[in-house]
Amino acid sequence: MEHLMKQLPVGLMSKAGRKEKAASLIDKYNDGDTFTDNDCSMMSNLCGYIFTKVCKVKHRMISVDCPSESYSGTWSWNKSINGYDESKNVLQAMRSAIRKGSYGQQQKTVCAICGEKQSLTVDHKTTPFKTISTRFIEEHGSPDVVNIDGFGWVLKDESCFIVYHDAIADYQTLCRSCNAKKGAK
Repeated sequence: MEHLMKQLPVGLMSKAGRKEKAASLIDKYNDGDTFTDNDCSMMSNLCGYIFTKVCKVKHRMISVDCPSESYSGTWSWNKSINGYDESKNVLQAMRSAIRKGSYGQQQKTVCAICGEKQSLTVDHKTTPFKTISTRFIEEHGSPDVVNIDGFGWVLKDESCFIVYHDAIADYQTLCRSCNAKKGAK
């Protein structure tokens, strides 16, 4: 049983190959179905963890029992295959937090570049989000995050970052196309 507590080797497959295999494995099942022992073992190998149970929740979302992590619940097989990255979780939590500040209050009426009125987004105009979040971490340290099952990573204390972000950020409305062309400059 001790060997079950260690991560499995990811094997010789590329990340893209493992993701493709995991997606096709999940797609074999209907929502709510429990994987067979063989498919549970295959998903374990693809993700690099030992799962004792895998269920398809909906779409390509799975729920697992993972004794090595003392975890039962929804599992990001994509993140498992990509490799765990604390900094990505912190950025996800920081992006989520700003929706509760001035960012979430922005009215979207027309793209500032092309005039489009559909598929609008709020864009950081002068100082990119990445710059604001990096400066915050440099000045205050990396904030503590928690994973809320079914929602993702959130800041334990959002208020400090929201106030910091709102003091720096200014916005413009862009359509998805213009925002993609602009990038995170």
